[in-house]
Amino acid sequence: MDFLRQVDYRIDFDASKVIWDPARIAELRQQRADLEAAIAALAEPTEDPE
Repeated sequence: MDFLRQVDYRIDFDASKVIWDPARIAELRQQRADLEAAIAALAEPTEDPE
């Protein structure tokens, strides 16, 4: 228990996971969403100006 008092973690009971450093996980999820949006924008067909 001494260890758990010194670290930042969250227990996700639905997924049966311990998430170490939840702030970093949130940051990485946002980066992933941004990258997925950028990829989707690149994949959209562009109109031919001709």
